[in-house]
Amino acid sequence: STVQVGINRVSQPAEFARASYTHVLVYTESSLALQTTPSAVAAADASVSVSSVGFADYDLDDGELGGDVTWGEPADASQVLHYAVYLANDLSGTARRHWSSVPPGTSVVSQPIDTARWPIVGDHLVVYTQSSLVEQTTPVGVAIVDTAATVSGVAFFDRDLDAGHFGGNISWTPPAGGAKVTSYRAYIAEDTAGAVRAPVGGAVPAGTNEVLLPHDNQAHANNLKYALVYTASTLGEQSTPAWTATTDYAATVSAISFQDLDLDDWDIGGDISWSAPVDATRVYFYDVYLDATAEGGVRSLVGGVDGGRGDPLLVHVGPETTLTQAPFSQAGAEVVAVFTRSTLAEQTTPATVGISDLSVATSSLSFLDLDLDPGHIGGQLTWAPPSDTTFVTYYQVSLTAAGDLPRQRLGDPGVGTNALAIPAGQPLDAQTHLAVLAASSLAEQSLPAEAAATLNVTDTVRAASGLGFVDTDPVGGQVGGAVSWQPPSDASLVDRYAVY
Repeated sequence: STVQVGINRVSQPAEFARASYTHVLVYTESSLALQTTPSAVAAADASVSVSSVGFADYDLDDGELGGDVTWGEPADASQVLHYAVYLANDLSGTARRHWSSVPPGTSVVSQPIDTARWPIVGDHLVVYTQSSLVEQTTPVGVAIVDTAATVSGVAFFDRDLDAGHFGGNISWTPPAGGAKVTSYRAYIAEDTAGAVRAPVGGAVPAGTNEVLLPHDNQAHANNLKYALVYTASTLGEQSTPAWTATTDYAATVSAISFQDLDLDDWDIGGDISWSAPVDATRVYFYDVYLDATAEGGVRSLVGGVDGGRGDPLLVHVGPETTLTQAPFSQAGAEVVAVFTRSTLAEQTTPATVGISDLSVATSSLSFLDLDLDPGHIGGQLTWAPPSDTTFVTYYQVSLTAAGDLPRQRLGDPGVGTNALAIPAGQPLDAQTHLAVLAASSLAEQSLPAEAAATLNVTDTVRAASGLGFVDTDPVGGQVGGAVSWQPPSDASLVDRYAVY
């Protein structure tokens, strides 16, 4: 360059190739000639670059980056105005895209998670030093290793046995090379992208490959039809999850049958049976209750059946099971409810059948005591059968003390027989009533039975009194004469007198 007198400074544009030059020379020049011996200074080529550029990607999505770009500062950074970090195609900075610039004294740039790589650019990170004049042309960089850590084999096994309800384990297979995965997070969501989602518990640490969705979750009612699993690093949660569609599994019994064979009012007994669900593979147990309502509000367990052993689907309810027992009110239990149960929980909506309390009793008992001795009875006992004898197999005829135990059994005539001959000389002992109780194949009625099924016994006593005899036979060792007596005050049942 040539400049006029009075100018004592010349700026050399950046990027001037030094080649083999070693000095800068300044000549004075007159109107005649250029001097032959110039002033000179050595040209000190300043080369100031960073070193050891590093980058560890902690964004776990493929094609996305996040983490710290680090480097070593030059030994002399006095001419450095700032460091410029770029995403580029190669270590030369081809097709670069600016990420960040930081001042000297800073040797790290934190790149937020979910930073997308360009479709073409993005294989390398390069760091340039920049002076007050210009940015250097040859950067120092590092090839990017894009960390992608997504789980596979996401599965959901519904163990809530109610239709429309969900519960069970969401499980997955951890990613290969998942060293940067610190935890997993599961959600149920409206779509596979997780636009509308609800968390399933909290984050679980790496090494745990399942999480429990509590039962009675009505996800489908809220249009949440997918289970999503995200990996997470120390930097954050990935943005693109692995997923599976959730399938509702329902298992409710059908064809519940219960015939009450306890013939007392407000008492039941008999066998409860049912048919298994079409798919009972996840049914662990069947629980059977007496219930005040079909919704399962107030209930009492009466038995159960193991769902995995192939046992008959039947629960026996013993006789004299009272419908008004605790926890039921005076209105009593109204239905039999059969719940299926999985290894997770019992279903909330059972199958039910109404209870028809069978109550039958004999009536119109009649008995005339024709045994005329006190404390003994004998005669024909008759009764009217119940209006419905479908489930009556026989009658139990007993002597009892005012309808209570103990009682003395007199006979068990079959259905169709409505009379029993009580032989003369039957002692009453302390009994005061005759009872005719209906009996089913399960059990006989309990005492006290209905008042119509018992009869207060009237012991008939007809005895002669005032006996007299005068012997008119004169021969010794022999008697003869007239025997006389007073008849009973009521001789209506006396057919004759027997004199011995």
